[in-house]
Amino acid sequence: MANLFNSFHVTICPGLDPNPNNLVASTTFYSESTGAMLCLARIETDPADRTQLRMTVGSGDPSLTFELKEFIKEQLITIPMGSRAIVPAAGQGPAPSVAQPPSPANLADDPGALLAGLL
Repeated sequence: MANLFNSFHVTICPGLDPNPNNLVASTTFYSESTGAMLCLARIETDPADRTQLRMTVGSGDPSLTFELKEFIKEQLITIPMGSRAIVPAAGQGPAPSVAQPPSPANLADDPGALLAGLL
C-alpha cells in the first residue's frame, strides 16, 4: 500500500501511529486560494480481516479533504475487470451452478485478494 501512496506523491509517515497495522501518509496541496495546505490520511487495517479498511482524511479545507478522500478511494477500489459471466437469454431459465474451488485466475478478480496484496 505504501507503493500505491508513493506513486501519487503522498508520503508515508512512519511512527505517527503506534499501531503497526495502520498507515499514516501526508502530502501538501498547493492552490491559488488556500496556498500550501497540509493533508493527512490514515488507513486502519485489521490483520484478521484484510478485506476491509477504515480511511480517515483531513486537511484545513473541507472541499480538499473530500476530494482527496475520493481520489484515494478510487485508487484503492480500482480493480481490473475480468471476463463477465454469460447471461442466459430470456425464457431459457437460469444456468445450473456448480460449486468449484477458486482457481488462481479467479483470485486475480477477487477484491479481497487484491486488497490483501496491497497490505
